[in-house]
Amino acid sequence: MKVSLKRALRLKNKVAEIMTTLRSKISAFNRVTEQNKFRDNVKTLYLDYMKAKKRLIEIKTKVSNATEPIRELIVEMGEHRDTLAMLGSINTDDSTVTEDISYSDKTRDIKYKVALDYAFVEEQKSMAQDRIEEIQDAIDEHNSKTFIELSD
Repeated sequence: MKVSLKRALRLKNKVAEIMTTLRSKISAFNRVTEQNKFRDNVKTLYLDYMKAKKRLIEIKTKVSNATEPIRELIVEMGEHRDTLAMLGSINTDDSTVTEDISYSDKTRDIKYKVALDYAFVEEQKSMAQDRIEEIQDAIDEHNSKTFIELSD
């Protein structure tokens, strides 16, 4: 069956969800009381799991091959997301902290100054977010216009 990359990615997620459910059932029901007949169904669940895994391998491989032309964009987007996370963790507050002096009743004020201020960090975050959106638009266009052949 011929499907768009967009649909193939949704299908990949659906198959992964099914596998997660099967994995949970296999784990939960592999060891049950002797009288519990569900134990006999675990082998069927395992075979279903392996069938889903084979399907997932096919989808992932074909999606990977079809996304080769936009691989650099995908990597770039990941790096911009990493930049957003890094910028979000930066303390941008100039401040003064009062600290106790060891073995004394005295305190001292320590002044902290930032190198990257709030305005700069916010500007950089905005630029990264804008680029992520541009890249996502290009990826979405590619995914809707590119088709792959999957087995039924």
